[in-house]
Amino acid sequence: MCTAHKSTISIPTDQLSPAMRRIFHATSFLGSLIKPLFIITAALLLVVALTPERVHEMLVLNILAFSAGYAILRSIRGLRRLMRRD
Repeated sequence: MCTAHKSTISIPTDQLSPAMRRIFHATSFLGSLIKPLFIITAALLLVVALTPERVHEMLVLNILAFSAGYAILRSIRGLRRLMRRD
């Protein structure tokens, strides 16, 4: 049973069909990405506010590239965990 994430499903995930279990874990994983993306966005806005205007474009591009890489790595790790569970 998945206890790491809150869910509106009232039955244990062990009783779901394999396809529904995959969908449940995938949506739960996607929901866990929202908080890091909010934190990254807040950090980006803070950095932009504190730096000179001529540096903004370079900083924004670097932070966006880092954020994309981080999101890809998290999704790969999540998919690996999801495949190990089933």
